[in-house]
Amino acid sequence: MKERMTQRRKQALETKERIRSAAFELFNQYGYENVSMQDIAAKAGCSAGNLYHYFPGKDSLVLQFTDHVDTIYESIAGSMQEDTRPAVERLRSFMVRAIVESNREEVITMGFSHALQHPEQKTLAINDSRPYFRILSDLVRQCIMEGSIPESYTTEEIMRRLMIIQRGILFQWRIEQRSFDIEAMSGCLVNAVLSDICRH
Repeated sequence: MKERMTQRRKQALETKERIRSAAFELFNQYGYENVSMQDIAAKAGCSAGNLYHYFPGKDSLVLQFTDHVDTIYESIAGSMQEDTRPAVERLRSFMVRAIVESNREEVITMGFSHALQHPEQKTLAINDSRPYFRILSDLVRQCIMEGSIPESYTTEEIMRRLMIIQRGILFQWRIEQRSFDIEAMSGCLVNAVLSDICRH
């Protein structure tokens, strides 16, 4: 009996992942508004009823994409493990790469827009269990410890300023239809904010 339940659980997780992957691919290819739940069910190879069992609507699927974004940030942090530069340089580098990478995929910006429309879901709130916030707060604390950021600032103050830059660039990038160099703009704004902080 226990083995059968374990197998059922495994199948459920596989189905859920198949649905997430199908939705991710379709949203990226056609845009959120142009994809129906029936399209997702067909792509995932399951019935509409089965799809609704796991996800009551497209909005609930969008929330699942935070896992994908978290994977991106963990990958960036992992690639920086051997970086021996001062913490403030690593913080600059992480922020620029995080902005550039998180804007590469349509589905990520779509998920961000959804989160803004539904603040009650608190997807964008500071949450230490999410890799982005954990990595960012760790880098900021290292900067304070090495003295590149004054102790008069709190970790949360610095994080908020950097998040404002990231989110602002994301919106402007979308508004201007990606007509500016996102890496150059990110570097310029992150450097400006960190330079201002480090001077005080």
